[in-house]
Amino acid sequence: MTSSETPRRASVLSTAFNLINCAIGAGVLSVPYAVRSMGAVLGALSLCLVMAISVLTLNVLTRAARAYGASSYQELVRKSMGWFAAHVVSLTLIAYVFGSCVAYTIVCADSFGEFNARAFGSGSFAANRSVIVLFTSTCVMLPLSLLRSMERMAFASSFSVLALLYTAVVVVAKGVDAVGALFLDVFIATMRHRSGGGGGPDHDVYSATSPSSNDVDDGSTSSTPRVRAWVLNHGTVLALPVLVFAFQCHVQV
Repeated sequence: MTSSETPRRASVLSTAFNLINCAIGAGVLSVPYAVRSMGAVLGALSLCLVMAISVLTLNVLTRAARAYGASSYQELVRKSMGWFAAHVVSLTLIAYVFGSCVAYTIVCADSFGEFNARAFGSGSFAANRSVIVLFTSTCVMLPLSLLRSMERMAFASSFSVLALLYTAVVVVAKGVDAVGALFLDVFIATMRHRSGGGGGPDHDVYSATSPSSNDVDDGSTSSTPRVRAWVLNHGTVLALPVLVFAFQCHVQV
C-alpha cells in the first residue's frame, strides 16, 4: 500500500452489513421478473446454478487474496496477472460501477415515483421522474460515494438490509396468499368437475411448454393465473444477466 492510499479499516459488523447489502442488494428486486420470464422450474434451477457459481468464484477469490496478500480486487489482479490486466480490470470495473449506478437510479425513480404519486398526486412536483433522479443522485448517491472509509457505510447498509428483509417478508406473504388462492381455485374446479358440474381445471394454468407467439406472458393481470414450468424465448436470455447481477458482490469482497 502506498502512502497516497487510505488504510482499509472497518469493524467486523460494518463489513458484514456492507457485504450483505452488496450480495442481496437492489438486484434482488428484479429476481421475480427473471423467474417469471424463465418459468417456475427453469427460473428456480437457474437461480440455484447462479448461486452455486457465485459461491464457488467467491471462494476462489478469497483463497487467492489470502495467498497473494491482496486487499482489493484490483490488487489481486495486479499481483497475479500483472499491470496490464489490472488496468483492463479497472476499466471494466468503471463501466460496471457506472452501469450499476444507472440501474440503482432507475430503481429509485420507479419506487419513489409511484410512492410520491400516491402520496402527493401523479401531477405533483415530487412525483416528477427527473426531479427524483436529480435528488437521489446529488443528495444521496454522491455523498455516499465520496466516503473514504467503508466503515461509515455501515448505517446505510444496515438500513438497506432491514428494508430488504421487510420487502422479502411482504413478498413471501403475498406469494403464499397467491399460491393458496390458486390451489383453492383448482381444488374447487376439480371437485365441480368430479361432481359432473363441469368447469374442470384449466390445463393452460400448468403449461410446461414454451409459450406460443399468441400466449406470451406480458405481465398483464388476468382472471386466470398462469404458472409455467419453463419459458424458452428471447426473454429467457435477457433474464439470465438479471440473476447474475443479483448475486454479484465479488468486487466488494
